[in-house]
Amino acid sequence: MISKPRKYVILKDFDLKITATILLCFTTALPAFLQSTINGRVLDSLSSNPMEYVVVVGYNAENEILESVSTDSLGKFSFKNAKIQSIEAQFLGFLKKRTLLSNLVVDNFTILLKPSAASN
Repeated sequence: MISKPRKYVILKDFDLKITATILLCFTTALPAFLQSTINGRVLDSLSSNPMEYVVVVGYNAENEILESVSTDSLGKFSFKNAKIQSIEAQFLGFLKKRTLLSNLVVDNFTILLKPSAASN
């Protein structure tokens, strides 16, 4: 039986470098693309002071809680879950504030909480 000669494609050195560079770009950029972070601040609407210990809850499209965090001393919070569709900030003596993220820049935005009528 006579076997047919195999045809091999040999990459030239230049082609190999381009392929390796493209592969490296995709493998390093992909994790950063998949892990989007949502950053923001919560401020008192009357004084514009940062609010510490505010509970900020992240919800998906089905209104299920995905993640819950509290603000730091500068009123800042951060979520690492890319599936969050809306967030709600809540603090005793203030009205809850729900924000949809669909049309919002999800980096360094501000939530203003208003005091409830009973706390005035």
